[in-house]
Amino acid sequence: MNPKLQPWLWALVFLILAGATRFARLGDWSFAGDEGYTGIEVATLTTPSLTDPVMNVVPKVIPLSFALHELGCRWFGSDEFGSRVMSAIIGTLSVPIIVLLLWPSVGLRLSVITGLLLLLWPEHLFQSQQFRFYSFAFFFTSLALCIGLLSLVKQSVALLIAACFIGALAVISHTICAPLFGVLFLAEVANCIKSKKWNRIRLLIITIANLAVMADYFLRVKPLAGDMSKAEFWSPSSLYGMQSGIQLVGWTTFLFAIIGGLRMLLRRSVSDWFWLGGMVLWGIQALALPKVLPFHADYLFPMALVMVIPAAVAIELIATSLAQQSKLLAIGCIGIAVLLPLPSIASYFSDGNRYDFCRAGQYVSEQSAPADRFAGYNCTVLNRYLPQPAENIYCPEAVEKLRELRKRPGRTWIVVTRGRNPLQEDLADWLREHATLKKQFRRQRFDYYEYVVDVYLDVGR
Repeated sequence: MNPKLQPWLWALVFLILAGATRFARLGDWSFAGDEGYTGIEVATLTTPSLTDPVMNVVPKVIPLSFALHELGCRWFGSDEFGSRVMSAIIGTLSVPIIVLLLWPSVGLRLSVITGLLLLLWPEHLFQSQQFRFYSFAFFFTSLALCIGLLSLVKQSVALLIAACFIGALAVISHTICAPLFGVLFLAEVANCIKSKKWNRIRLLIITIANLAVMADYFLRVKPLAGDMSKAEFWSPSSLYGMQSGIQLVGWTTFLFAIIGGLRMLLRRSVSDWFWLGGMVLWGIQALALPKVLPFHADYLFPMALVMVIPAAVAIELIATSLAQQSKLLAIGCIGIAVLLPLPSIASYFSDGNRYDFCRAGQYVSEQSAPADRFAGYNCTVLNRYLPQPAENIYCPEAVEKLRELRKRPGRTWIVVTRGRNPLQEDLADWLREHATLKKQFRRQRFDYYEYVVDVYLDVGR
């Protein structure tokens, strides 16, 4: 086979496999997490919210993501399937495109191993099926990084400008992508120091791009965003941020990335310095973000390719060593390494890594009377599946709210969610004393996560 055709053949294989997995059961999962907010925020593009002005702000801060979602909802619908189609399309395309863009810079074998890691990465699968913006942010960030590396290897100004342009698209798909310009800058400086040749044009372009991103933040993003997140009470530690990052990429991938990082530190090629700089900035992100804004683990996903590439380097290193004894042994090593997340993949296709608000809501709707009241967690989503809005009790004052509801005549249906950790102690005690567990919704999983929905009924006094 013509060697030039091999990357394209692999890209076609990845396109088919990624499409099959990213669209599998796409509409089977109920909305969960922040997906409920996305639907409200997309609606503000045509009809601004008068009751909650904060919902009008986010689409202005990251307009590209919401433009894509608005287009997707218009074309495919706004139900569980239609609203996620654009995320699935972009998630599908990201795998083969990254493989093709990496190929000229790092070689076909490392590109294919990277593609396999992306294909079977549970977080990538989840984000590709989520009605949020992280699939878009990862796509544009990864493209900008891969093209930026290619521009560095070929010393191409045109490719560097293309990388900066796509990086700008990444920033307006999610502002958390801005550090990618830091990766480009660090890699350029490292290459100049190594080669002892300072390419002033390239440095000027990257410096202007970084200054433009900072200006965008201070002149556009900060005035728009203001203090819209001040009300959030969740403020974890830097250690939690790093733990979240490790869980996001997966423990096995993270450990491979450490090995790969050490290998790259010893080898120190142009590509190695590029991804090492990315690893450092990703680690700083994980440690710093919990200290500067209300933290969500999803914030670490857009830049996470910088951890996947070093993991692929480690797997390639081990496979190359084994290939000296047996090619079959080397292929088996790669297969085992990329299939390590298989229990999490199987678990994902069991429950979508989501709480089953849909079945819980249907059960409550069938069992409730017209005069009944409702309370629960994540009411933005839960209310889609209930006959009338529920009182939000996902807050420190949950017990106080339930006591107030109990003073009124009639029954109260209470829908709460939990993972491996139990409910907050005072709420659990109150439910045991005053309510009856009527139904529990959970599906079998094969890893250490749990997504459980408990439905309680308080019949009142």
